[in-house]
Amino acid sequence: MVVHALANLLHTREDGLRLFLCVLAGYPLSLFHRTFLYDKPAHIQHAFFATVGLLLYIFNCGSDVVHTLIAIVFAYLITNFMRGKVEKIIAAHAVFLGYLLVAYWFEESDNYDINWTTPFCVLTLRYIGLVMDVYDGEHLDTLKPDQKKTAIKDVPGLLEIAAFGLFYTGTFAGPQFSLSKFRSVVNGDWLDEKRQPRTTAYEAAIRRFIGGCIYMAINQIGCAWLPNTYFNTPEFYVKAVLVLAMDMGDRMVQIGYVPLLCHVDGGVGTRITRPRAVARDFSATAPGDRAMSAVLAVQCVAAQFAAGTDEFYRLKDELSR
Repeated sequence: MVVHALANLLHTREDGLRLFLCVLAGYPLSLFHRTFLYDKPAHIQHAFFATVGLLLYIFNCGSDVVHTLIAIVFAYLITNFMRGKVEKIIAAHAVFLGYLLVAYWFEESDNYDINWTTPFCVLTLRYIGLVMDVYDGEHLDTLKPDQKKTAIKDVPGLLEIAAFGLFYTGTFAGPQFSLSKFRSVVNGDWLDEKRQPRTTAYEAAIRRFIGGCIYMAINQIGCAWLPNTYFNTPEFYVKAVLVLAMDMGDRMVQIGYVPLLCHVDGGVGTRITRPRAVARDFSATAPGDRAMSAVLAVQCVAAQFAAGTDEFYRLKDELSR
C-alpha cells in the first residue's frame, strides 16, 4: 500500500518504483555489512546475503520469487552433480536460458515489462557463468592465464550459490561478476592493511549516487520530450526519418539503465572499494573479458535494432492496407 501510494504521488509505475527501491537498498545494506559483518565467517555472510536478497525479491515480485528459488536449486544440481562433464555447459544454457525464454513468452505484454523476469535475466547470466567457471576449474591445464583467474576449483555449496545469486548489489540490474570476485569480498581481500574497511569507499559511493541522479534527470527529461509510447503510434510509422527516430528512442530506453547501474556501483562501493575501483574491479578486467563484453554489447544493440526494424515493417504493412 505504501509503495502504491508513493507511486501515485510520484506519477510513476509501481513495478518500476519497487525495482528502484531494491537497487537503492544496496546503500544501507552495504553500510550495515561493512560495519558489522565484514570480518565474520563466510557462512554468516552468505546467510546474510541470501536472506536479505530473498526478502528484496519478495518485495519486488511477490510469490514469483519461486522462479528464483528454482534457478538456485538447478545451479546447485548442475555444479555439484555433473562434475567434469561438458554436458553441464549445455545443461546450464538449456535450463536457465530456456526457462527465461519460456517466461518471456508467457509474461510479455505490449508495454515495457518490469516483473520477475527482469532480475531473472541477470540471474540467468550469472549462473551460466558460474557453471562455466566451475567447469574451467576442473580443466585448469587447458586454460589461458586470464581464464584461470575466474576458474573455480572449490565447488560452491547451496548456501554460497544462493548468496552469489541473490547478492543485493548486483542481482536486480547487474553488473555481472564472477564467483571468484564474490569470494574475494567475503574473504576480506578488499580490506586495508589493518583488515578494516577502506574509508575511500564513501567517496566512491557518493560519486556513483550523484551520477545516477544526474542520469535519472536526463532520462526523465528525454522521456517527456520523446515518450516511448510515441513509437507505437501510426504517426511515427509514416515519418521518413524513421531510422533516426528509432535510434533516438532506443537510446532513451537504454539510458534508463545507466542510473540503475550507477546506484548499484554505489552500493558496492559503500562496502568494499579502494579508490576508483568500484566498476573497474567488479566488472570485466582481463583483456579477454573486455573483448567479450564489447562483443555482447554489439550483439545486444544489433538484436534490438533488428527486432525494431522487423516490427516497423510489420506495422507499416498493416497501416498501408
